[in-house]
Amino acid sequence: MLGGLLGLSYVLSGELASPIGLHFALNDAANNVFFGVEPPGGPALPTVIRPELTAPELWHPTGGSTVIPGVLVGYVSVCGWFYWRRGELSVSMEMVAFR
Repeated sequence: MLGGLLGLSYVLSGELASPIGLHFALNDAANNVFFGVEPPGGPALPTVIRPELTAPELWHPTGGSTVIPGVLVGYVSVCGWFYWRRGELSVSMEMVAFR
């Protein structure tokens, strides 16, 4: 689902900068802001929230079914961003390779 979000960002922008920046932001938020993991044998990195994960994998916050609503919000946000910036949602013509 996240790959589709990055692909949508690429198709709407026609550039790699948008999905690369989005990927960096998602990784940074997941690892450093919300769900930082302790390095083996070292102190925990500072984060805003450090939950203790005791739920089964189905409910894991970064890989379980709880990710689905967040990814859907991401799809709406990416479409909203490009609509706000351009006034329309259209596939970049550089992406069309029919010749």
